[in-house]
Amino acid sequence: MSTDVMLKRIPLVIGALVIASLLGALYFRSPFSYSDTTRTARESGVFTVGKPAPNFDTVDFDHMPVRLSYYFGKPIIVDFWAAWCVFCRDEMPVLERIHQQYGDEIAIIGIHRTDSGESIARGAQFAQEQGVTYPLMQDQSGALYKMATQGLSVMPVAIFIDSSGIVQEIKFGPKTEDEIYHSALILQ
Repeated sequence: MSTDVMLKRIPLVIGALVIASLLGALYFRSPFSYSDTTRTARESGVFTVGKPAPNFDTVDFDHMPVRLSYYFGKPIIVDFWAAWCVFCRDEMPVLERIHQQYGDEIAIIGIHRTDSGESIARGAQFAQEQGVTYPLMQDQSGALYKMATQGLSVMPVAIFIDSSGIVQEIKFGPKTEDEIYHSALILQ
């Protein structure tokens, strides 16, 4: 093979190696890839489909302490949101309708991404504008969001947990009203 042909192939080989490296890095950081491990989600502190939800501590908008386990025994929807999130504007009213329709049968917990630079006052104003009456919590450090996304950067994020505390679904990004209702009703 001539030197000219070899030199022309070098950029192709380098490009293929870069793409393969990026895909490998995404796979191993992705919440969609699961490793064979004996640690449970509660021990590792991450939300994993098919595993028990981690029992996290946080505070509500009045700075009162809350644990996720307070809601165990009924289906739970954990929704990460912020006022700057365009898709949250569409989804929060749907979650409120589910809250109004099913009351205490399904626990809906909105977790405000206070870590994103948005003040709790702005979050409270936004929730009031949306007519939200379900419990709202704060994620001041971003630790809860990281538990949900495992490094993926996307909003909103919804976690659907059954009444026995097992994560059934994690949905990233915008969701239709039908998707949210379908996921909520599967939990019952």
